[in-house]
Amino acid sequence: GQGQLLDAAGLQIYKGEWQWGMKHGEGTYYFKQDDVQRRYSGQWFCDEFRGLGKLEVLEEDLDELRRAKPQTIVSYEGHFAAAEGQFPRPVNLMKLDLDKHASIIKAYFPTRPAPPRRQGDDATASTGGGAREGPAMQFSGEPPRDYAQELYSLDGADLRHCGPSQTCTIQYADGTLYEGPCLA
Repeated sequence: GQGQLLDAAGLQIYKGEWQWGMKHGEGTYYFKQDDVQRRYSGQWFCDEFRGLGKLEVLEEDLDELRRAKPQTIVSYEGHFAAAEGQFPRPVNLMKLDLDKHASIIKAYFPTRPAPPRRQGDDATASTGGGAREGPAMQFSGEPPRDYAQELYSLDGADLRHCGPSQTCTIQYADGTLYEGPCLA
C-alpha cells in the first residue's frame, strides 16, 4: 500500500509504495551520504533501488560539491539494478503463528494492560463497579529495519546500482553532462 516514513523530527524520509514492510514499488527517498543530502525517486524492490529512477544531490549541497569535488556525479537518471535478495524478506504479518513467531509479536506488537477504569467512567457506570482493569492495549513496537538506510548511506553504494541501461543521463558537479548507455 501507500505510506510514508518520517524521522523523529517529522521530516519525510520516504513516501511511496510499501510491501512486506519494505519500500517496494514507486517512491521517493531522502538520505544523507557523507553529509550530502540526496534524493532517489523511482522504482524499488525490497528496500533497494531497482528499475527506472533518478538519483540526485539536493540543491543545498551542490555548491560545496562544485567547489570541493567537481568530478562527483550529482545526478543519474536511468536504470538501477539491485542485488535481488540481498535483504531477507520479512515474515508475512497476516500469517504469524503465535508460538513460532512469539519474539516477533512481542517486539513489533507489544501489548500491556490499559490503565484502570475509574468509577463513573462510561464503561464502569453500566456495571456499577469501582476501578476495573481495562482491556489489553496495542502499542507501537520497534520500527522495522531500514535496509535502504543501511546500504545507501555508505559512500558510493548508491552508484554501484546504476545501470545497465541503454540510455541514461549523468550530470557531474562541474556541469559536465553525459547522455548514452551505462554499462555498469
